[in-house]
Amino acid sequence: AEAAARFTVAPPATEEAQNQNRNNRPLSAEGLTGLAAGLGDAGHPALKKLNLENCDIAPEAAEALGRFIVRLPALEEVQNLNSNKRLFSAEGLTGLAAGLGDAGQPARERLNLE
Repeated sequence: AEAAARFTVAPPATEEAQNQNRNNRPLSAEGLTGLAAGLGDAGHPALKKLNLENCDIAPEAAEALGRFIVRLPALEEVQNLNSNKRLFSAEGLTGLAAGLGDAGQPARERLNLE
């Protein structure tokens, strides 16, 4: 709930709505679940870039991250996911894959892991 309160989504017509930056803000499983629920079934149809630099995403939050990302159908790029070192474990990657499900992310053009 705390993370959901800090993450705002602007109206889809704005440039800011297409590029969200979450730099240096921890994302918990509870916060990501709240964000996904808040987006509803339609999700956020305009968000194209999501910067997750230094969000300290724990392995136990990975599935919730996947479910959140699925709610972003236009998402083309996830930036700086690699800075979330704890996410890159067997548990974290398995959870992320489970959260993304079979549908995956057809609009995704780039996933920055450098």
